[in-house]
Amino acid sequence: MVSRFFSLIACSVFLLLNACSSAIDTANAVGTNDVGEGGTQDIEVDFFEITVQEVPEVTVYTSIDGGRTSGCRYDPDSSTSAYIRCIVDIDELDMFNNSFTLVNSAPGDLCKYRGFRSYYYANANVDTPPDYVSYEINPTSNVVTTGSVRYYYGDDDRDTPDGPDPTVRFPDVNGTRIRAKPESMPIGAKADVLCLWDYSSRYDDGKNSCKGQYQAMAFNVLDPGEVGELGESTDWGGDPVNCFKGPAIEDSLAKTESGFPLYFYTQVLGAGFQDTYTIESPNDKRDAQIYLANYFDPALHPVNASSIAGETKVPIAIRPPGGGGFPFYRYDCLDENAEIISRIDVQFREWNVKSEILTAAGNPDDRGAESSPFGAQCKNDFFDWEDLVPTAANVDACYGSSIEVFTSAKWLAGNFIVDDW
Repeated sequence: MVSRFFSLIACSVFLLLNACSSAIDTANAVGTNDVGEGGTQDIEVDFFEITVQEVPEVTVYTSIDGGRTSGCRYDPDSSTSAYIRCIVDIDELDMFNNSFTLVNSAPGDLCKYRGFRSYYYANANVDTPPDYVSYEINPTSNVVTTGSVRYYYGDDDRDTPDGPDPTVRFPDVNGTRIRAKPESMPIGAKADVLCLWDYSSRYDDGKNSCKGQYQAMAFNVLDPGEVGELGESTDWGGDPVNCFKGPAIEDSLAKTESGFPLYFYTQVLGAGFQDTYTIESPNDKRDAQIYLANYFDPALHPVNASSIAGETKVPIAIRPPGGGGFPFYRYDCLDENAEIISRIDVQFREWNVKSEILTAAGNPDDRGAESSPFGAQCKNDFFDWEDLVPTAANVDACYGSSIEVFTSAKWLAGNFIVDDW
């Protein structure tokens, strides 16, 4: 959750990306390098486990399901499940202001390989660019008629449509094959007719990540009886990776040719393997709390069109329509045939109030106003995925109308971006 102060200075600084061209799926893209900074082979370790390196003056609770009763380790002799959801609980300002390092140990007699994949998300709508655009224009002034812009898609956003009808200037918009421009996209002249997911004209430092080509059909406003004229193919000019943020995008590990994260195999040699993975602080990144904090409550999010990392309900920004994103810091203990012996999915969860984090039964998202001698203050100082929700029902009422409500509809329309959180 971005702090009250940070939200004021950040709205024009970060999270200004747009969407991708086609579906992005890196689930099967793999690398074989060592992941950590200084990974060690042939080291005696007892369990397949995750710990967090100590941070001075910061309290960190690392436990299975956030229960505080057992650490995040798999012991084939005593563990009740080979799957571990490892919750790392930290006070919200401590999380915002510090880097944290995950330490993974993999014993050689249990894990022949260690698999790793890190967390990332889209910070604006990711969807397929259209193949055609049509609009009415004054050829003398290059002014585009208000409300005339249409974008054309195939039946499933991939089948190429026939294109605009040159005899129909204002076809009905149905939201699927034919779409209107986003509300937040200003279009006054020909140069303003951009991809729906190109944010360069809508936000300071906005990026364009639409990739591929399109053809535009122009109708002459000075001659209402004239048929439309289809222009030559033109590049949208974007880069899909501009859609995404998070540790997996910005770490030093190898990426696919298109810049997306890999799933890494590391062979475990000798007695065992241990390495580290450091996540920079949101404050150092001048970014939102969600840069590090990947915890989410599935109950607050709708069913996804397809599962991601085995989850069917994740925030839409982690599984946007165009694909991509990954919700966990994931560690796999594998045998020689890449079969999973144990899996640990790590989630960082920030807590709003000190008194609540002292017990596992506390409420990490305690909201409302603080009792403060300095005027009205909200307990919820930094926004995480529990605040980025698909309906207005879960918005923190303490902020009233001072923040924009994040909804799936706004996200899908391309007219909302989490730039002030």
